[in-house]
Order: sequence, then C-alpha cells, then structure tokens
Amino acid sequence: MAHKLEFPSAKERFDWYESEKGRKANWNSQLQTAYDYCLPNLSNFNEKHTPGDRRNAQVWDYTAILGVTGFAGNMQQLLMPPFTKWAKLVPGSRIPDSEKESVKEQLEVINNKLFEELEHSNLTRAIDESFQEVSISTGILKIEEGDDDNPLRFTSVPLADVVIGAGPHHTLENFWRKWSGKAHMIKRLWPKAKLGKGLSAQAKDKSSSDVNLIEGTVFIENNPPGQQYLYYVQTEGGDRDLFSEWRDFSPWIGFRFSRAPGEVYGRGPALKVISAITTINKIVELSRRSADFRTNPPWLVASSSTINTENLIIDPSATIVVDPSDTLGGGLPIQTLEYGGDPKFGQLVAEDIRGIIDDVFLINPIGPETNQKMTATEVNVRVNEETKKSSSGIGRMTIEALTPIIVKSIKILQRRGDIDALEINGRTIPLKINGKDIKIEFLSPLAGIQRQLDVQNATGWMTTLSDFFGPRGLAGVNIDVFPEWLATQMNVVDKLVNKDFKNSPAVQEVKNVIKTGQAPLPPQEGPNPSVPGPIQQPIQAGAG
Repeated sequence: MAHKLEFPSAKERFDWYESEKGRKANWNSQLQTAYDYCLPNLSNFNEKHTPGDRRNAQVWDYTAILGVTGFAGNMQQLLMPPFTKWAKLVPGSRIPDSEKESVKEQLEVINNKLFEELEHSNLTRAIDESFQEVSISTGILKIEEGDDDNPLRFTSVPLADVVIGAGPHHTLENFWRKWSGKAHMIKRLWPKAKLGKGLSAQAKDKSSSDVNLIEGTVFIENNPPGQQYLYYVQTEGGDRDLFSEWRDFSPWIGFRFSRAPGEVYGRGPALKVISAITTINKIVELSRRSADFRTNPPWLVASSSTINTENLIIDPSATIVVDPSDTLGGGLPIQTLEYGGDPKFGQLVAEDIRGIIDDVFLINPIGPETNQKMTATEVNVRVNEETKKSSSGIGRMTIEALTPIIVKSIKILQRRGDIDALEINGRTIPLKINGKDIKIEFLSPLAGIQRQLDVQNATGWMTTLSDFFGPRGLAGVNIDVFPEWLATQMNVVDKLVNKDFKNSPAVQEVKNVIKTGQAPLPPQEGPNPSVPGPIQQPIQAGAG
C-alpha cells in the first residue's frame, strides 16, 4: 500500500513562516546594531534600507569591519583553503578489510572529480561572504545544480533575508527567504513556476514594480526518504504555490561559530564584544570631534554693535575693528573657547579595546609580540596554541558547513551521472557517506595540527622504547603498517607510497635489528675492488 504523503497547504506553510519570523524578530535589534558597525552593507534587519543608500554613516572606527574580513579569511584558510583538496573520502568501519583497498582507489577517483568541480564553482567567493556573517551570527549558503560547465552553484544568502526554523535538537532544519524582484525574472530562476494571469502580465512589462515571493524548504518527518524535504516558491500571503517539488535533501546550509543553549541563531565573535565595538566607535568619534575643536576652535565674541558676527571674517592678516569698551571679563573682545579633555587618554583606551576586538576575531594568531626574533618553530607553536582557543567553534563549522557541502555536492554530481556508485567483486555498493560505510577525512591546516601531534606522540613513544630497552624495544611497534600510517598522517599522495614497502630488504633489516638487538656491521673501510687503483710500475732487478 502506497504511503500517503503529508503535504501542508500553501497557507499552512506561510503561517509556519510567519510564526518563525516572529521568533526571529527578537534578534533583529541587536543584529541590526552589530551589522551597522561590523558589516554595514548587509545591515537591513529593520527593512528600512534601499539599494544604493549609504549604510556606514555611523561608523567612525573600522576595527570591527576589518575584523570581520580577517575572520572570514582566517576561517577559509583554516578549514577549506582555496584550490586545495581540503577533504577526502575514505572507507569506513563497515567496509571489510579485504575490500578496503579497492574501495579506497575508487573513492580517490570520486574525490578528484568532486574537488575538480568545487574548484570550478563559485564556492570560494560564496563561502567568504557567509563566513563574514558567521562572525556575527549565522551564515547561510544555498547549493543548487548548475549547468554542464559548472554543475555546482553556490549562493550566499544574507541572514537579513532568511528565517530559520529549528529541528528537535536546535539543528537548522527549515529555511525561508523573502525574495523581491521583477516578475520576468521568476521563470529564469524557477523555470517550472506557474505564474498565473496577474504575474504573467507583470512579467511582460519590464518596468513593472517588484513582486515579493517566499522561497522555502520544510522538513516533513513522516514522509518516506526522498520525499521529506518540500522545496517551494509561493506568493507572499500564502495564497498559492508557484512551484513545489519533493527533494531528498535541503538546498540550504546554515552554520554557526557558536550559539547559546536553546537558541537557533548563532552568537558569533562580534556579538560577544559588541559593547567594546560601540565603545571604541564612540571614542574615535569624540576624538575626531576634539581634533576639529583644536584645529578650528570656536570663538567667543563680545556682544556689541561694533562686532557683527554675520560678516566677521577671521583670516590671517585680517583687520578686525573693535570697540575698546567691548571686552570679555576685562580681556580681549574676541578669544578662543578654552576646553578640557585629554585626547591621549582616549587613544590609550582605544588601543586596549582594539586589542580585545582583534583577539576575538582571531586577527593575530601569532599573539602579542614579546620577542621579535622568534624562530619558525616558535611561530608555529604560537599559531597552533591560538588556533586551539577557537577549536570548538571551528569544530562546529566543520560539522554544520563543510560536511554538508561535501555530502550535498556528491548527491548533485551523482544525480547528474558525473559520479558512479562503488563496484566491488561484481556488486554495486551505494555511496553512503555516513561515517560507517564511507567517512570524510578533513585535510585542512587545522586538521593537520592534530596529525602533527599524533606523529610527535608516535615518534616520541618509539624513542622512549628504544631508550629503555635498546633496539629490541621497537618490537612493540608494528613496522609493517608504520610507513603507510605515517604517510597518511602527513597527507602524502597515495601514488607516492610504496604499498609493498613492508617486504623490502630495508624493513627486513630493521626487523633483524629488533630481533637480535644488534645493528648491522658498518661496511669495512678499504679500497673498493670494483674501482681500479693507480697503475704500479714493475721494479726491475738491479734498479737503483
């Protein structure tokens, strides 16, 4: 018996959207403030801005704006450096050992195809924009199937345009976006959309006013797999759907650097120091106004019929006619206004606050300079230590951003026929990236920090065994698998690894040393018989 699909009506889904929009309204005030000072180009949570208007008039200090840009760049370099293979697919625990090598080779082909398409897509540009929003709250990325030249298309969607509905464990599950644009653009974005008479007439008139639509994706748990995500476009108000279809995954990817328990939207570094950001902005504003006072001080002018402030000109070498009886407290009839305040104190406070803001945005991973003559090793250690401070946030973004990018990109390429299923011993195995059948191994610089530590721990352990027990102590090491494990930890390309190395004479020699506890004798010194020596002249009898 066929399963009856649960299909909420257009009006029910619009009411769902309105309900989640009301919850988001609690965030709009503080998000508007944070975006005003950190990312003003996207600050439209109050929906008062229009295209082309000035949005940074309130900004006096650019520390936070530069911090957002630096944070996004650092995150991209730590997690997914451009034009590099920052992840690879490897066999999981459910793949039998006898089949892992074959699966590994096929996964390498799939991985190469995946990153070839990712490098040709616009992911690098789109993810940078989303990382900037993560520094404040939540990044939104949309992945769609493209054309034959670029099968993968990514779009960074501003958080101000998006409403998010949470799943049972505060996961980002349902997404809605308010879309505004010309009616003739609808069919280009959604070719299967049915416009109706009203929108069709507007589409023919290129000068018509913009229309508002709601683009959404909701998860219907009771439906069977493949028909649990309903993607649709409807008129604002929920009168009807222009287009809807069932999908096996959501095109939306939402991710956060950190969040508070029980909340849906993220609380990025900017929200943690928003008070410092607004404070330094006020300090710089007052400092610049103070500089204006010092450069062009206000004048106190005695009230009299002789001095007319309407036509008074104060220029170098100017002549000002005054009445000797017109004085200010017995002094000059015209004098500058005395004022207090120490601008140097404001500068000191501002530098302290800038240090806090730079620190929370991970602008200087090397840390404060205490010794300008640091070695490369010292720099590397300090960078690693500073990176560890943000490991929880980076770990969250790995799960919420990087993993969905890999999984959803592969599903799109599979749907297009660009990636095949796995073939093992004549049977077809589906490409299930679930951590058990197939898992993702991240190769980013951040993941490399842990691999470096693993190598250091392993080599330190081997050195300790050798120090305590001599060469025989290395009997505790599996010499057969160590070279390949080391290659994996150091991210060496598989083609460079000799799989038969464990049977080589070098390994057998090491095993003999471990077994006997004695190193092989060094080669004897002396002339090499294979190299001819100097020609000796025979000595004639009686010579000399």
